[in-house]
This record gives sequence, C-alpha cells and structure tokens, in this order.
Amino acid sequence: MSDTHFESARRYLVSSPRGATVSAGPDRTSAERCHLDDGTLVVCAETALDDGRTRVRIASPAGWVDADRLAEADPPRSLRYGNDEFARHHRDVDAGVHYGLEFPFTIEMIGEWGPEFLTKAFRAAGTIDEGDRVTAIESIERCEGGQASEKAFVHVTYAKGGSRLGSRLFVKVPASDPERKRFLADTVPFEVEFARRSAEHTLPFAVPRYCFGDYSARTSNYILITETVPYGEAGIAPPCEKGYDHLLPDARERYLVLTRALAGLAAAHKDGRFGLDVEAVFPFPRNAPRARPAPDLDVKVDDLVHFVGETAPNLFPDWATKPEFLETFRDDVLFGLEHADALASWLHSDVDYVGLCHPNLNLDNAWFWHDADGELQAGLLDWGMTRQMAYAQAITGMLMFPEPEGYRGLVRDVLQTFIAELAREGGPRLDEATMRQQLQVSLFMSTIQMVLGILVDQLTAVPETEYRTMADRFDPRLLESGLCAGIIWVRNVLEEWAHETTPGDACRAAVGLRPGSERQPRIGSSL
Repeated sequence: MSDTHFESARRYLVSSPRGATVSAGPDRTSAERCHLDDGTLVVCAETALDDGRTRVRIASPAGWVDADRLAEADPPRSLRYGNDEFARHHRDVDAGVHYGLEFPFTIEMIGEWGPEFLTKAFRAAGTIDEGDRVTAIESIERCEGGQASEKAFVHVTYAKGGSRLGSRLFVKVPASDPERKRFLADTVPFEVEFARRSAEHTLPFAVPRYCFGDYSARTSNYILITETVPYGEAGIAPPCEKGYDHLLPDARERYLVLTRALAGLAAAHKDGRFGLDVEAVFPFPRNAPRARPAPDLDVKVDDLVHFVGETAPNLFPDWATKPEFLETFRDDVLFGLEHADALASWLHSDVDYVGLCHPNLNLDNAWFWHDADGELQAGLLDWGMTRQMAYAQAITGMLMFPEPEGYRGLVRDVLQTFIAELAREGGPRLDEATMRQQLQVSLFMSTIQMVLGILVDQLTAVPETEYRTMADRFDPRLLESGLCAGIIWVRNVLEEWAHETTPGDACRAAVGLRPGSERQPRIGSSL
C-alpha cells in the first residue's frame, strides 16, 4: 500500500525503477495502454480500490496506475523574474536550454549573427541536413503591430536548392520594451516548447513548420523561427482581423473548424499522442490562469457601466442600456472578481475539464483553406501562453469577437461541437450543462479583467460627443481605428447576461451560494 495521500487535481511522480503501467480501467487486469518511465509527472483524477489495492486514475495519458508506483511531486518551477534579477541579465547573451547554443534575441542581432548562426541552429534542431547551410540573409522585414514580441519576416537562401525548409521564415524574439518583456517573461517557454514538440508529434491540424527555437531561463530571452504562412497564396485565405467578422462569408464555419482543432489538441494531450511527458513541460495549474487585475476595479466597472448606459448607448441594444440591467451586471461583476481565487480553483477542480489549450484562438491566430473535398481546414498560429487550462476558458478566449447578433447561437454550437469532437477523438465525455456553467465563470478569469484593465481606457478616450454622432458599430471611425472590436467584445460579454442563468448566477453556484442571492433582482432581457 502507498503511504501517499492522493487528491484530485494534484501532481504526482512515478517513483519506481520499473516505472508504471497505465491500464484502461481500475481493474489491474484491464488492457495496458502504455508504460511510464520512472520520474514521469502525472495528475490525479480519482482513486479506486481493486482487490484491496489503491488505483489512481490519471488525467494524461488517460488511464489507471498502481498507487504504490506514485509519490508526491514538487510544485512546478516558476520562471517569474524579480526586478533586480531581470535588470542584471535580460541583455545578456546566453546558451539555450535545449540545444546549448548562444542565440540572438533582437531583430538587429539576427542580421548581425547572419547565416552562420542560422546554419548552426537549423542543424542543431535537425531541420536541415548536415550537408546543407544557409548561404545568405536576403532581407529582414519587421512586422508591425503586437506588443508581446518583436517579429520579422526573414528571407534566406540555402546552399542546396532542395532544402527541407522554405526560404521565407518568420522570427519572434522578446519585446523591445523592458517592462513588457519582464511582464511576459514567465510565458516564454510555452510557445517555444510547443513549437519544438510540434515537430516531434503529429497534431490533428496544421501549425507553422518549426525551424529552431530556444530560450534561456537565466536571462528570459528567447528566439523562435518557423516557416511563414503564405496568406493569399495557393488557396490560403487572406489574414483576418479582430472585429471584422462581418466581412467574412464563412465566419461561423471558421469558428467551428477552430473548435474541432481545439478539441483535437485536447484529445491528443489526454490520450498521450502529444507525448507522455506533457505534465513536465506544461504543468497542471491548481488555479485557472487569469489576467493580472487592474487597480481600482470597482471604478473601472463603473466606467464601463457609464459607457454602455450613458456615453454610447446607441452602439448597444436597448435591453443592455437599461439601468436595472446594468446594476445587475455591475453587482455580478464585482461579486465574481471578489471571489476570483475561489472561482479559479473551482474551474480546475475536475481534471476531465482541463487540458492543454491554445488560449487565444481568435480568427486572426489561424489560417484557412479548402481541401480537395471542399472542406474548410485551419492551421493554428501564435502559441504564446499555451498551457493547461479549463477548456471553457480557452473557448471564452476564442469567442471574444464574433458578430454579436449570432453570438448566443454560436456559443451553443461551439460547446456542442467541442464536446462531441473531444469524445470522438478519444477524450473524456463532458457534460454540456457543466461546460456552460464553466464558460460563464471563466469570463471573470480573463475576459472581464482584460476589458476593465485595457479596453475601458481605450473606449473612454474618445469624446462622448463623438460617440453620440455614431449610428452603430459600423461607423467608419470605429472601423478605421479598430475600436469596433472593443465594442463587439463588450457587447458579447453583455450577451451572457441575457441568459436565464447569468454569469453571476453561475459564480454564486460555484462558490456554494444560491443563484440570485446577494444582489438586486434581475430584469429579463427583451430577447
């Protein structure tokens, strides 16, 4: 018998020279699924007794192992950098953790280090043959936009025309702004690790072809090089922009294709197809990842309520601008944010609803084409902050900017599609009502905090008199500035409060309160 106390949603370590056999069921005689080496990290889902022996169901690779093969695991290592540590090292050149090569970490340095570095890097990663080499960097073109990293298109030539890599490459390095760089430093490994692993494992969707990637845990610097997605060429659709779904004839189909891709990733993680060591690289969090809260949240909530009800009511439906509705919305938002820690834990309390996800799967983080049978297909981009999270949280991140008029129907279709596809691909069978509740709770972990922390200031920077002259969200001033996306985002958040059960109700139920308690009576929407 194991002396270890097992608890759902906690990490454990295979601690046996013989490793551990993963079987399909709690019965030790059930079919073997795979074998885990000594030192493999796993997450407990539940325990059961089999002829007096404790068996543990693990989240991934999904199955059961003998409890006496497991021991307590140390908490995941954090890569958070203190101000002094970051200031001392973030300009240093250092060797990467995977290939042991020093690497450039600015766009300028890539040009300075030149073909010699690229040749050495691609050979180390095994993405070009030993007999091939990069002969020249023909051009470096910076990409505009985005604050999380610096990006550039790099055109290269090879000694052999038949190189396995294309000549048009895409490079990401840390943001040039030191404060932004430090703020995002703890997310650095995830995108590099995912890209590197994508070259080693088959995924049920396309990703940009990996060329090289590495990072330094000491300095927080990194580099990631992939092939470029040829938007607008060879049948690939042009790139999308957030908030412009009204220009797409197939936006709904695109969201459903992305939903199936997200479910395929979740299933590949759960059944071990993305590797048996995922837990070591993308650790299971005890709490849901969530945005860092803005200061004075109550003031920000009041600003948002004033914006919808007083500043720009012409951009929202009548039911969303009524004082009674907005008072309920305000009370619920403040309640959810007050209980954010408890809600974050609740979202991760059932490991079957948690797995490896793309956290920001908007339409602009993908590319689309039709296959030979005319079926829409998608490739997925921008794997920054990839991690394990509640599936509902990833879906919330995907559904920020669809057209509000079809939002509620799309949410229903996406949930049903995700649940069906996850089960079809061999993942756990999820309950739709539970997923729906988790979806509403997950709004408070990132969406609402981001709206309050970033979007409110951007929206309220425009004079109220100017908003009064806008007929709707298609006003050219909103479209040209990109603020149309912000209006859509707020509108879709408000749509969640038009349900019979609101996000406030879902939050109160999650923390053990009767839905509807501790707030003013809610009026129904006119939908």
